[in-house]
Amino acid sequence: MQYLDKLLEQFIKAENIYQYDYNSQEFLKRFSNWVIKREQQSRYYMYLILKMGINVVNSDAAEIGKTSFDSIAKNYYSTIITENIFGFNRKNRIIDSTFKIDDNGIIHTKADMKKINRIMTHNPYSINDIKNWNIYHNNGGNILIGIYGDTDDYDIDNKKEQLEQFKSKLNDNYIEEEITLCNTYCKVLATHK
Repeated sequence: MQYLDKLLEQFIKAENIYQYDYNSQEFLKRFSNWVIKREQQSRYYMYLILKMGINVVNSDAAEIGKTSFDSIAKNYYSTIITENIFGFNRKNRIIDSTFKIDDNGIIHTKADMKKINRIMTHNPYSINDIKNWNIYHNNGGNILIGIYGDTDDYDIDNKKEQLEQFKSKLNDNYIEEEITLCNTYCKVLATHK
């Protein structure tokens, strides 16, 4: 599945859309507005991360698997590892690569991970996007995973439940914070370092 398809799927779940025509002006406008709103909401999410004392705006942090439409790192100097490099501003460190963590917690990517201190993602497209991140964390790796969106999203409970299931697989070395600001919910789990 392509990244835009994954983003569309998130939109459909959040908005609880059952029937749609991808080509209709109404659908395209609604989707565009949703993407713009998510970008605005990402500022609250970034505020929460910084409030937690976590620096993810430098090149030591790597955002994994996001597009230019839903990246929180695109306006900072963080590294971005993604298979979809279209639309990114080249001031960022964009690495066109797959990213997987195996069952032993070993990262597989063509990115030079020696320069990366923390891997992060938000609003995973599916639970498979963070598969084995818990093993990487429990082996001493530094992660940040979170969710954010509108308090009226239809998929809010599902996203929170997925994050709770992920949290149950972590050792005790993590911190978590949750806030709601201006109808935007945000929740972050991160390695405590």
